[in-house]
Amino acid sequence: MDKKLLLAPVLIILLSGCVATAPVNMQGLTSPKSFLVSDIKNVDYPGFLAAAGNIYSCRYGIYYKTPSEFNPPRDVIFAGLLYKYLPVIEKHKVVLTQFDVYYNTRLKQLHNASGALGGGVASSIALDASRRGNYGFMDKNLLVDSVPETFPFKTEEVSVGCDNANEGEYFPSRVSGGHDVVVSWFKFSIDGKEYHFRSLYQFQPETKDAIQEGVAKAIDRSLREISSKLKI
Repeated sequence: MDKKLLLAPVLIILLSGCVATAPVNMQGLTSPKSFLVSDIKNVDYPGFLAAAGNIYSCRYGIYYKTPSEFNPPRDVIFAGLLYKYLPVIEKHKVVLTQFDVYYNTRLKQLHNASGALGGGVASSIALDASRRGNYGFMDKNLLVDSVPETFPFKTEEVSVGCDNANEGEYFPSRVSGGHDVVVSWFKFSIDGKEYHFRSLYQFQPETKDAIQEGVAKAIDRSLREISSKLKI
């Protein structure tokens, strides 16, 4: 067997960056339990070697935060933050069907991998990504889109991630260069009326603790902004 084929999986592991997606700790949230019903659908996201750790995958560098990584569970976090920012919600019936969070560090990992490989596929991908990643959020680090009112939208851009996957990808024109991005999806109904939102939160973590804090902040700020948009 070709030695290159034998070494390929090893290279993928070494170049993955092994970014640790620390648990999302958001303890201390309280809310009346009666207003929320959880019906969250499971996401069939590929494992590390097929996705976030595979440099040849469009999911390379994009980590899905699994249910086990949240403390407390996602429905408790959602109810607590919704009640915190919109207390009147306790008088309504809320059904939560989506709470998905992705940590996208694809551009950073492609840059690191291109140097290690000394060119080739990783280098070309990283170069293309860097050319497309020098835009900005202007004066804010959070963007919240309402689906389908403001997202998706027509663009010729190639996303940082898998095009049209509705996972952890984002369009580079909406993010400042050099930032990692937390992409979050929230879908729920209030008294039978459905709401669907997607948010982007950009930040520059330097430690594992900073990653954890950034993801938690992304969720908190997203639900604060979403709460302000709910007219009930």
